[in-house]
Amino acid sequence: MDDFFWQIKVPTDCARAGTLYTGTWNTRAWYKVSYKTNVSDFRQIGADLLSTNQNQLDLSATALGLQSGEYVTDIRLTFGTVPADFKVTVKPAFYLYVMPTVTNGYKCITRTEIGGKINDEWQTATATWTTNVIRKNCSGQSFLQHLWLKKIGLLDGGYRSCSLLSMVLCTAARLCH
Repeated sequence: MDDFFWQIKVPTDCARAGTLYTGTWNTRAWYKVSYKTNVSDFRQIGADLLSTNQNQLDLSATALGLQSGEYVTDIRLTFGTVPADFKVTVKPAFYLYVMPTVTNGYKCITRTEIGGKINDEWQTATATWTTNVIRKNCSGQSFLQHLWLKKIGLLDGGYRSCSLLSMVLCTAARLCH
């Protein structure tokens, strides 16, 4: 397959981009990662990444140095040519920050697309998945964020702030096997 890509549409109505873990793939291929914002076209954040290595990319507005009010709307991984049996060996993961104004029970819908050319003809597939926001009574902190902070030890290590934006784990694995 030529011009193989994977694109994630960030559900900007309820969340902002956080960290992308690219996963690993069964065949060595070089790829790049780009992001698009609400005020600019695609910009490259990672180049010459090796598909057999797990890569972690911080796509937060702060890490990218975005201007006030600017946020990531799309993320694209571009691989070029890959073999017919190209597939994920370690599932990718994409973390989002749920905005504090999002109400309990709101449904965040993440969209993704993969595709490429076979004999110069585009082939694509799309998928969506829904994450229900569950708020806990802790200054707007979501239940998912609470579990994540507890899992990584921040709640037990004296870090008690509940003012962080809520974190939601979404995986793109549904498209990548």
